[in-house]
Amino acid sequence: MLKMYKWVAQPIKKGQKKQTWWLINKDTGLVVLEIRFSPYSKTKHDYWLRKKIQKAFELYDTMVFADVLRVY
Repeated sequence: MLKMYKWVAQPIKKGQKKQTWWLINKDTGLVVLEIRFSPYSKTKHDYWLRKKIQKAFELYDTMVFADVLRVY
């Protein structure tokens, strides 16, 4: 699986209870997804969900990359 994405936490602004996270493409540096969690969510669940989202993006890119190059 291609490791093409990383999560970057944005600083907490005044009045904000949880951080905003950006999923960034490592190659281009562009923000692919911005996500904010509920202030009532648990940190463990937030981490788990971010990993699942990142894995889904990486799996999709791997499948497209393999299909385009006809690598099986």
